[in-house]
Amino acid sequence: MSAEVRPPNVSGSGVVLHRELKAPPAIPADLAERSQSFFSKHCVACHGEEKQRGDVTLHDLDPARLGDQPKRWAKVVEVLKFRQMPPAGKSQPSAEAIDALTIPVQKALADAGHELDVDHRLQHPAYANLLDHRKLFDGSEPGPAYSPPRLWRVHPEAYENGIARYGRQLNQGGPLSRPFVVGDGKGLASNYAHLAQADAATLSQLMLNCRQIAQYQTFGFKKMEKDRKTKEPIERLIIKMPKSFQVIIDASEEATTAQLEAAVTEEFRLVLNRAPSAEELREFTGLLERVIAIGGKRRGLRTLAMAVLLRPESIYRMEVGLGPKDAHGRRMLSPYELAHAIALALTDLPPDQLMVGPPKPNDRSRRPQPPSLLELAESGKLKTREDVAAVVTQIWDNEAIDKVRILRFFREFFGYHTAGTVFKGDRADRNFVPRFLIQDADQLVLYWVKQDREVLKQLLTTEQYFVKWPGSTTEYERRVKSIIEKARKNKNPRDVNYRYFITRTEEQGLRPMAQANPTWRQTVRFYNLDERSWDFPIDQPFTLPGGGRVGLLTHPAWLVAWSGNFENDPIRRGKWIREHLLAGVVPDVPITVNAAVPEDPHKTLRQRLDVTRKEYCWQCHQRMNPLGMPFEAFTDFGRFREREGLGHTRALGKPKNTAPLQTHGAILNSGDSELDGEVKDVRELMHRLAGSKRVRQSFVRHAFRFWMGRNEMMTDSPTLRAADAAYVKEGGSFRALVVSLLTSDSFLYRK
Repeated sequence: MSAEVRPPNVSGSGVVLHRELKAPPAIPADLAERSQSFFSKHCVACHGEEKQRGDVTLHDLDPARLGDQPKRWAKVVEVLKFRQMPPAGKSQPSAEAIDALTIPVQKALADAGHELDVDHRLQHPAYANLLDHRKLFDGSEPGPAYSPPRLWRVHPEAYENGIARYGRQLNQGGPLSRPFVVGDGKGLASNYAHLAQADAATLSQLMLNCRQIAQYQTFGFKKMEKDRKTKEPIERLIIKMPKSFQVIIDASEEATTAQLEAAVTEEFRLVLNRAPSAEELREFTGLLERVIAIGGKRRGLRTLAMAVLLRPESIYRMEVGLGPKDAHGRRMLSPYELAHAIALALTDLPPDQLMVGPPKPNDRSRRPQPPSLLELAESGKLKTREDVAAVVTQIWDNEAIDKVRILRFFREFFGYHTAGTVFKGDRADRNFVPRFLIQDADQLVLYWVKQDREVLKQLLTTEQYFVKWPGSTTEYERRVKSIIEKARKNKNPRDVNYRYFITRTEEQGLRPMAQANPTWRQTVRFYNLDERSWDFPIDQPFTLPGGGRVGLLTHPAWLVAWSGNFENDPIRRGKWIREHLLAGVVPDVPITVNAAVPEDPHKTLRQRLDVTRKEYCWQCHQRMNPLGMPFEAFTDFGRFREREGLGHTRALGKPKNTAPLQTHGAILNSGDSELDGEVKDVRELMHRLAGSKRVRQSFVRHAFRFWMGRNEMMTDSPTLRAADAAYVKEGGSFRALVVSLLTSDSFLYRK
């Protein structure tokens, strides 16, 4: 009987089984004995004849009846391969034992027509940590590493600097709308290379943007301004038409083939940063000739512009691998592909706008410009791994280049930049300005990245912080002088700024903050500082008085971002540590579980969380709660505290009652026996995590995902090990880590 292919069947277990009728599967003779031994040792105590937790039984599974029991066998493969079972605290099978059971079962399921999509799901952001961490770094996987060919959706800022560069020149009513949505920013999924968000709304906005750009290219754009000398209104040309377009429009006769080809070539270079191929030149020249004959010169050129602007290449990073093929069947990215990949790895600039290297030797201008990254590629200087290493290093070391994606990685890794999205309601008075806390956290990250020594460890354990830093002593003095002069001109004795600055500088001999707005000054209260008695330090970062804080995870921005609307959220904070620092996995909350913490104003949050210690809940909550409870030393606004308030209270007011704080916690089942154990407070927790090899390697895995735009595969093991080794060898250098990633086979090769 011929094979009948049916649509994918989604089983009740959540595993997609692609059904195709085939011959009976070939089952190893010893699989029955092997499976029963495995189940008896690790599974039937909870999923046997006497106890069926989750209505799942495994004691009666028989490989000989695999075709009749596909859903249960598929679920077994899934939970074992993804390390979701056995639960933490139970006897854990070795990776070899899991492979010995799941590999033949998965093959037998496929032979029976039940193709699991386990490997495909491993590429989903939600399953990022499911690969065996030990195998990724123990050297047992030799590679070779590569990435699949793909189109990579550009980040919104890169879109604006590339195809939408015309929109950036318009100050009044002209900026183009962003067609892409990147989500809430918590986590790295918004940076993944996928096309999921190219939906109807995105395509509609892209069409509108392309029409607007094409209009600018064929008519130019003018704006009314006042002449600086005469103050009379004049019309100024903001956007000029491409030269070849202007030639065709100004010509009194029909455009020649050479002129049409010049217009096509210029449009390709302007939008796609490359010349058209011979076939493309012939195709688009013919299109332009036909549409000019139908609609005239301007409409014809407008149609040409839209045709080029709507090519996927103008919206996505195309990384197919157009270079030569190697012995492993991989293809290296072509110089053109590498130029885009490198430019958008570190900046939001297209390669024709990113200047790299020393000035051009033949440039006769007064200020010779260095060649662009695209020019380097076209001149044959971007073909080898060594070429890539040299270019990446030059870009990193050039302080004039705004390497925005470095800060963006840390923002998305820690998630502190979303503090402003946490709704605090009536509890958030006017003193709470999250963007100032976020700016302070940015300064802290950039400071340690610039120091480039033990970057992760310093970010987790530093006791020095930036608070409303103006940038330098000179800038501080300029701002304070300006505010005092402005306040004195006001001549209002009740002016709060005048009283504040004069009293602080002349009467009290203290340095005031270089901010005129009282609300902005009062933001420092979330650091447990009082702007009325605090002597503002000009040299920053500095150690906050009173102690209590250690690292970025006790920064008010991070604490607010990972809090709830009304109180702390130790569960989400612990989950963040488990997934980001321990390379662990926390299963999703079952749909049948009401995951709400009971309200009781007379109990502390720790007491109310006792409900999660029920046996069924604790299997997952033991991975989160003990890691999050030490952060109870801070309020959900990030203020350090020594007692916990009870009863209803304002954000900065006094609670009705208080209770002693309990800030102890634990690291349990981390995968590193030397790391596990009780911790007395957040300081001990952070220092223990910062010294862990597993935490460092988890950080490397997240950096890989950000710069590769995907989850790691087992074949990426050499890339991860090399990046980790480079980071350690250079004394915790984040620069060395990223350079290693951007010169790795995972970055350079496609297969």
